[in-house]
Amino acid sequence: MRHSAWGVFFGAAAIVGCGGGATKVPSQIAGMGRHACARMNDGTVECAGENSHGELGDGTMRERFAFEQVEGLTTALEVAVGMNHACARLASGGVRCWGANAHGQVGDGSREDRAAPVDVVGVAGAVAITAGATSTCVRLADGAVRCWGGNGEGQLGDGTTEDRPTAVGVGGGLAAADVVAGQAHVCARLADGRVRCWGNNGSGRLGDGTTERRLVPTDVLGLEGVAQLGLGGRHTCARLATGFVQCWGNNEYGQLGDGTAIDHVTPTTARVGEIAWLAAGDENTCALVHGPRGEVFECWGRNRGLALAVNREAGAMNRLNPRIFLRVGAPLGVALAPDFACALRRDATIDCFETTAVMPVAW
Repeated sequence: MRHSAWGVFFGAAAIVGCGGGATKVPSQIAGMGRHACARMNDGTVECAGENSHGELGDGTMRERFAFEQVEGLTTALEVAVGMNHACARLASGGVRCWGANAHGQVGDGSREDRAAPVDVVGVAGAVAITAGATSTCVRLADGAVRCWGGNGEGQLGDGTTEDRPTAVGVGGGLAAADVVAGQAHVCARLADGRVRCWGNNGSGRLGDGTTERRLVPTDVLGLEGVAQLGLGGRHTCARLATGFVQCWGNNEYGQLGDGTAIDHVTPTTARVGEIAWLAAGDENTCALVHGPRGEVFECWGRNRGLALAVNREAGAMNRLNPRIFLRVGAPLGVALAPDFACALRRDATIDCFETTAVMPVAW
């Protein structure tokens, strides 16, 4: 499928997109590392960016500067993107992955990179999927969680630190209503609104009051009524049923949104109003906020290049408090990566903002 693109350049950064009107349009965007993937409304997946490990899934290892279709996927319901790999949850309940596989994150039982999708071993009945930097997890219909790939920080939750090239069950009797991965930690929202996390606990990103690594799920302290989770590189945020936000973990760049740069090992309240949804990036956080004049998109944390550009400001000032991010209006979803951000607009176009020329994406 060809896409006509327009571009506006601000120094080394670019904003590119395509017009609506096509019957094949994106319904979800995900990104990490230096690539992004979009799940299309016809069940296909398209990716763009770096491709040195086959993470674009097109059968090659050539980087692409426009979204191109992943091979052999026609029934994808959801896509998850890691640092150098990606996975798609299928209508059958199975999962297929591609890209870097040194830690077994593709899940096919090997350690060989895959330039096209392969079936994950030991997964059936998946109803949700999420990816960390070198790992992947799925939630099953009964609330069980299974993970595979890198496990050096215990992010697979199986009580060990051994990498797993096929899926293993998360321990601790977990029954999750949702599961979300950060780079090397994972959190599950339970049906009663509580949250349990495991993996790397640097800066207190697990929210259990310590900085000790956890190899099985541990309770986040003082948190209840959670409706949604967002995990960044070293921090975690939760949208409560009330619409307000609490965050914990690393706060070096103000990514917790509490007006300070102080780490928190338990949840602290972000200075943002009632929100519809949130997304956490590597060192920043964004949310769609219900404002007095309608919905606005606000971001806080590290303002690396254009990742948190506000009103086209050229400076790189970090944001300790939420600020309105007018450039993408009120998007349906975003993907926040260290060097770029992509927004899925309400007109079913994708805009990507980036700080280098590696990924001038066209959609």
